[in-house]
Amino acid sequence: MGGSALLIHGTPSANLLTPRAAPRSLTDRLLGRHPMSGPTETPIGRDHVLLEIPSGPLRPLAQDFRAFVERAFDNPWPSTESIRDYLSIDVITTYLRGSRDGNEAPGWYVQFTFSACAGMADTSAEVAAHWAEIWYRRTGDELAAKYFRPFGFTPERIDAPAHRFVPLGRLGYALIHDGEEADPEVPGSRYFALDYSVLETFDGEDLTREWQELDTALSDVRAAGVCLCQFCAPALDRSRFERLSIMKRQPPR
Repeated sequence: MGGSALLIHGTPSANLLTPRAAPRSLTDRLLGRHPMSGPTETPIGRDHVLLEIPSGPLRPLAQDFRAFVERAFDNPWPSTESIRDYLSIDVITTYLRGSRDGNEAPGWYVQFTFSACAGMADTSAEVAAHWAEIWYRRTGDELAAKYFRPFGFTPERIDAPAHRFVPLGRLGYALIHDGEEADPEVPGSRYFALDYSVLETFDGEDLTREWQELDTALSDVRAAGVCLCQFCAPALDRSRFERLSIMKRQPPR
């Protein structure tokens, strides 16, 4: 996995689509260059093109989202605190991109991306994308008025990964696998994915029994088909999770 993202589909203004003169750096002036700003195109395969428009004015969206998460909980769970810690580092990147197949008109979207930190924080990235969907659904009109429309982008609909999560204390959130089991070559649970940065702290320990207990004890959680993160289940009784053996083995924060 390489992170996760919220996609905000919409329409860029004609101004954004029109090449125009970009600010000249000192090097540009010395070399007599006149850079242009506008959509760039990157061919992918034979008939697909990825387009991108500079989106600097949308960078404040990242701080808006962080502030939303900070305000959301008076008493954040330990798992929620772990996501706040993840968001406190530079993990959010915003793009304005288009996707074009052949001669068709491109489909444009703002890509609000969360880094997996070189594979160490895949689950945290998925939780963040899930929360970004909640952020947008609750504040989309405000975001459009404050950021998108002044920039020249009219948002229309969103896409986000449809994942579910369960809180496991200071181990963070676990992503609930739907259908197939996790990779059996990766240590840990077969049905619940934690960040590799968490699994790494148990390196060298045989936790086979603890992971099997987790998978069995939470089989009903998998079957229920609901998300148990703090946004989706704020009144959740977490005591059953705290009694799991793996929770007693968790490393100190």
